[in-house]
Amino acid sequence: MQFNTSNYQPPQGSVPAGNYDFQVVSAEEATSQSGNEMIKLTLAVFVPGRQEPVTVYDYLVATEKALFKIEQFAVGVGHPEWFQVNGTQAQGSLTAQMCFQMRGKAKFICDKDTGYLRCAQYIKPEGYTEQPASMAPPAPAPAATPLPANVPFQGAPAPAPAADPHAAPAMGPSPLPPTREPGQPIPEDQIPF
Repeated sequence: MQFNTSNYQPPQGSVPAGNYDFQVVSAEEATSQSGNEMIKLTLAVFVPGRQEPVTVYDYLVATEKALFKIEQFAVGVGHPEWFQVNGTQAQGSLTAQMCFQMRGKAKFICDKDTGYLRCAQYIKPEGYTEQPASMAPPAPAPAATPLPANVPFQGAPAPAPAADPHAAPAMGPSPLPPTREPGQPIPEDQIPF
């Protein structure tokens, strides 16, 4: 037998069950063995007293029995709007890209068969209060009113809007020296020292 890997991680040892901070370090869309859509998460779990985070894998599966975990994750990372409930109907949209680099806190337990940590529950952030499903979303903030001309420290007037609303504002001439072709020497007056 031969083996060669650069991703070997020794067993986690005795990591006690507990509530730990985590960050999603990898997220990929996949299909479960049953053919259901899912997102495979790789979590870096920050266990106090350990220098390196512990790697834990978790799966958000789009089935009725597993929707609770998608809701927990969305709320736990501070995005309850990703999972909407209206009476007995739940709907939302979640992609691997949305999950990537999200942070939160979760309850981790030690699997008795393997000895590895696994995510039992994503925890709501402190101060989170659930909103009744019947509440309408908040009204947009009123438009800002311009300051009168006699108010000090107004700053420079805003630039006129560009013709294309997605275009970047004009910045004027570049403060950088003009580009040169590779292999050409740098002119003396452009050497910064």
